[in-house]
Amino acid sequence: MVRGAVLALWAALLVPAADFSGRWRADLGSGGHSGVVELELRQTNGIVSGTIWLSGEPRAIAPSRVENGRATLVLLVPQKGRLGRMEAMVRLEGDRLLFEGEASGSARRVPPEKPDRAARLAGLFRVWGAIKFFHPWLAYKEVDWDAALVAAIPAAERATARQPYAAAVARMLAALGDPATRVLPDSELPADSGGGILRRGAAIDLRAGGNLRPRLLSLLPSLIRGEVRLPGIRRIVRQGYYPQNARRFSFYYWDWEVSEGGVVEGHATDPAPLVFHVGERTTGVYDILAALEDAGMATVIEQEGRNGECGEDPYVMELPYGVRVRMRTSELLHLDGSVGFGKARTRPADLDHTEKRYPGALPDRPHRLLALARLWNVVRYFYPYHDLMERSWDALLPEAIPAFEAAASRREYLFAIARLGTHLCDGHVNVAGLWEELGRVPPVEVMPVEGRAVVTHAGGAAGVDVGDVVLAVDGKAPAERIRELLELHMPATPQAAALHAHQWLLVGREPQARVRLLKAGGREVEVMLERTLPYPQPRPRTGPAFRMLPQGFGYIDLTRLENGEAFHALDLVSAAPGLILDLRGYPTQAHAEVAARLTVRRVPRAIVEMTEWHGPDPARAVRRRHHQLGWIGGGPPYRGKVVVLIDARAMSLAEHTCLYFDTAANAAFIGSATAGTNGDVTNTVLPGDVEFRFTGLSVRHADGRQLQRIGVLPHVRVDPTIAGIRAGRDEVLEGAVEFLAAPAVTPVNPPTAAH
Repeated sequence: MVRGAVLALWAALLVPAADFSGRWRADLGSGGHSGVVELELRQTNGIVSGTIWLSGEPRAIAPSRVENGRATLVLLVPQKGRLGRMEAMVRLEGDRLLFEGEASGSARRVPPEKPDRAARLAGLFRVWGAIKFFHPWLAYKEVDWDAALVAAIPAAERATARQPYAAAVARMLAALGDPATRVLPDSELPADSGGGILRRGAAIDLRAGGNLRPRLLSLLPSLIRGEVRLPGIRRIVRQGYYPQNARRFSFYYWDWEVSEGGVVEGHATDPAPLVFHVGERTTGVYDILAALEDAGMATVIEQEGRNGECGEDPYVMELPYGVRVRMRTSELLHLDGSVGFGKARTRPADLDHTEKRYPGALPDRPHRLLALARLWNVVRYFYPYHDLMERSWDALLPEAIPAFEAAASRREYLFAIARLGTHLCDGHVNVAGLWEELGRVPPVEVMPVEGRAVVTHAGGAAGVDVGDVVLAVDGKAPAERIRELLELHMPATPQAAALHAHQWLLVGREPQARVRLLKAGGREVEVMLERTLPYPQPRPRTGPAFRMLPQGFGYIDLTRLENGEAFHALDLVSAAPGLILDLRGYPTQAHAEVAARLTVRRVPRAIVEMTEWHGPDPARAVRRRHHQLGWIGGGPPYRGKVVVLIDARAMSLAEHTCLYFDTAANAAFIGSATAGTNGDVTNTVLPGDVEFRFTGLSVRHADGRQLQRIGVLPHVRVDPTIAGIRAGRDEVLEGAVEFLAAPAVTPVNPPTAAH
């Protein structure tokens, strides 16, 4: 027997110990699914744990003990369009990691990459933002978290190895004064591995850590007498980004989410006062210890004045060099309203969360990087259309750093912000002060018509006629100027981008614009136009805002209808067999009164979606969906056929109004596609007192079809022509009249490119 044991030991010594540590790229198959995923594995004292990346988001791998050169990993992997739990037995074979069991396949080590300066700063910015929005202490403690980031930037830039980079991050975290939010050492075991409880009479030692909670709960009934109610847990929940101007929105908010504590009941006949020893590795039991202290049943002694209290489910974020930061996302909430544990227990009052503006023409370099960090994190958590962006927002963060650093003037600073904002492909994006830096415009309207830049309103400018084609502005062809303009503002759709660029085509910093025009007869002329306006002004439509057309149909211009005129307008057109509603622009508030008279029942008009964040972990985020109902009442409903005139000037509220006309009146849309930008606007403010606006919530058609980056599509496509513009015709309105005069056809929703 002894000889057999010796031989077995010898064999074990001859087999090299399996070390699964490192980054792996795996090609896995499971249940008919195959795909490539990345894993980061850590091995300490025979325990393997780590992270798996899915669509760029990290998810924890449960700890597993290495036995006979094998470990069992519990993974979350894509399975038939959703995340599925999968167990995989892994073993090493040379430089490959082999998967067996529910998952099959293999993985190869990914050579470690040395993060460059931009990657190091990007990692710092990401963890700063996660803590900014979800660490509970920042809701009520006077911590200058902006200053903490600014102070950490130089050290993070200089750090060319793991240790100095970890030290730079740790110095930033120290500003919180929270020992639970810290850089994790490489040697730290997962919280639920190893460790245990050591008991000597009434003294209970919890400093070894491990999966303490179930063990302590099973032990306590024999040590205490009576019922003890545990404190609850509270964490910050956020839905949307609360705007930084004076406006107030009911659907953008942050609040406290509270989970009630349970009850522990004991049956000891002669309980003695308990003494608990805790340290940094003691986690998951502080609600129990606090309740016992409050009940006078226990005393808690902290090792060197520190403890591992970190609320519930702390979040671990992976940074460059494999640095891992564990951050608190929740805290104890006691029955008396206080929060925290031990000496840190307090009764806080929430603070104002207005962002600091740092006024001045050009912030210094560290505060320009603070602007980037703030903007990136606001968009990261609160922009609703990440799935429609053409590039990963994560990848754009390090790429944007050089432009923010190099900005030597306010103009260049605003341009850096604007260029980053173009990647949202959001028509609501606006950088305050940007267009003032570009200059002014003449009182001449230019629109895209038949692929050319055409004057649609001369504004009284000498030498300019409606229908003139713009050939050059200040020596540049329209295509070149359009490209330059779209580098600073990229709307959601091609039609909206073309409209925006043509509206600003004549902008410039010189007092006059030198414009070359093609006249109706083919003659080219050059004119000098005074740039007198800060913004382009659309040409005014003429005629009454509501009237009966000669063909017997009603017409209401919803962009000009005054408040209080809606009922009179609808009464005027009530007997008409067809009604034309003009939405080629932004509607007045009277649009709601018109919409209420188009149906006798409340019908869905749109689906509004927002992400509700319960911490920085995307796995805890919830997509909330709300079905909006339309308006009714105010008078007898209009019973005739409804036609809506649309083009790319219809954006945001105009498109929302279209959604209601679609469901309430089965309206036919005539013209061209709308801008494809909807969802109420919010804003943040950046150093230099720069306001950045963007779409804050997602809107879809009532039946779930995509609206953003598509627009409302016409049932009948009608585009203006150069000849029609020169002749003074409204060809879209003519198309609507022709449609109504034709035999009745019930339109159907036009097909869309996405659902």
